[in-house]
Amino acid sequence: MRKRFPGIVFTQRQLRNRRHRLNKKLLRGYKPFQAVMKMLDERNIPYQTKFQDDDADLLKPEGLFWTTPWCSEQWAQYPWVFGLNHLGMAFSCGFGFINNERREGFDWLMEKVDWARKEAGAPAPGVTITDYDTAMRGAIAATYPNAQPQICIFHTNKNVTLHIKKKWNKAAALAIVAEQGIQVPFSQEDDETNLDRVCQESVVDRDRRGVDGQPGRALDSVEYSMAGIYKLWEAVIYAPTLDDFTAAWEKLKAYFHQQTDILQYLEDTWMPVVEQWAGCYINKYLNFGQRTTSPVESVNRYLKSFIIIGRSSVREAVLQSLEMVAAMEENIKQGIKAERNRLQGKTTATSTKRKASKEGGTAKRTTRTSRKATGQSGASGAASAA
Repeated sequence: MRKRFPGIVFTQRQLRNRRHRLNKKLLRGYKPFQAVMKMLDERNIPYQTKFQDDDADLLKPEGLFWTTPWCSEQWAQYPWVFGLNHLGMAFSCGFGFINNERREGFDWLMEKVDWARKEAGAPAPGVTITDYDTAMRGAIAATYPNAQPQICIFHTNKNVTLHIKKKWNKAAALAIVAEQGIQVPFSQEDDETNLDRVCQESVVDRDRRGVDGQPGRALDSVEYSMAGIYKLWEAVIYAPTLDDFTAAWEKLKAYFHQQTDILQYLEDTWMPVVEQWAGCYINKYLNFGQRTTSPVESVNRYLKSFIIIGRSSVREAVLQSLEMVAAMEENIKQGIKAERNRLQGKTTATSTKRKASKEGGTAKRTTRTSRKATGQSGASGAASAA
């Protein structure tokens, strides 16, 4: 501000007071949450609210869910993968605030998500994908009991990587070196750096793994290191068949049997829900190749780019979400237009090629006919001379 207005002297306190007066003016005499509801009503934005049970004056909000007509249209038009259209471009289906991340908070939120789905006329999901949050998974399962739950493999691998670093038995690794002469990274820091590199490569390549033609399999050889155990874990998680999964899992346990803490963590945490993350199980369901929550994460990052500061009020956050939806709508329109132009150009090029090929074939037939006629004329002339 001082750079922009160098000739004006002011303090931070004056700026805060000015901001407070502007916000109070925007409320128009309403309480903050009441002002949000009034704004949504005036803009014809569908929304649902939750207040404390004993809050007769509606002054103690606990939840807010809202969507827009455009969001509902997109959801109804592209219901196959939540929040993705036919071009793979993300869109929002709705927004929500809850005052806690316990089961009751997520239950209310999922109830409103299902309300928005029914209003949009979209079918119930057949597959749901979340991280390993127990409260969220429970609320989703209660709302959509017939849907096959999946756990995001990005979050799964991220957690496994963290626990490999925390639980790695360096003494056992050094003992293996002394006993068998197997080379391991020089230091713990080098080993962790190598593990991070392997994980990053896995993130970049994850969309081409396992379920779509690049099967995971137990490696023939692997180094005794953090990166080595993670590579075998990848073979487990991306295995396309149950036999491949079993082979990879048994090899991981046998080769790294000294890493008891890591194996115990995998056994206790991930094996009880193996059917929700292992490729040999989830590739049997109609998930359109989706194995992560990345579409939702990308929308969250996009929304944060509109909300400049973390101290934004609920009203400011709602307004920014509406601006984001407007920008998203425009981006998708431009994307559809560009794709239409690309397809039309491709069709035109194909038609031109076919036309040229057809004209070339006609020219060849004309040449052959002309040559044949010339030959017949020559033969007639020879017969006359005879």
